[in-house]
Amino acid sequence: MRGAWLSFCLGAALLSGCASISGNDAAFTGMTKDKASFSTTGPEQMVPDRYLPAGTRLRVIGHGGDSVLVQLVDGSTGFVPEDKVTLAPDQGPLQP
Repeated sequence: MRGAWLSFCLGAALLSGCASISGNDAAFTGMTKDKASFSTTGPEQMVPDRYLPAGTRLRVIGHGGDSVLVQLVDGSTGFVPEDKVTLAPDQGPLQP
């Protein structure tokens, strides 16, 4: 199982590195609806790297169990609990 997560994470990191981020945040259609843990090594990480405040803009780039792999406006990627993510106001559906 751990090997599958590692492959998923590496693939997502490579794909997210290919995406360009423009000066605006139009592509970041999601946001945290509450304070949310942000873990860079996987959803099983015992202690999160940091906590994102409510309203943090993000882009969903993958799904895995109860967590989603997201990219933040600053370019960092990590896992956030799925129940902490919602659509940003005036945005369409989240796409993985």
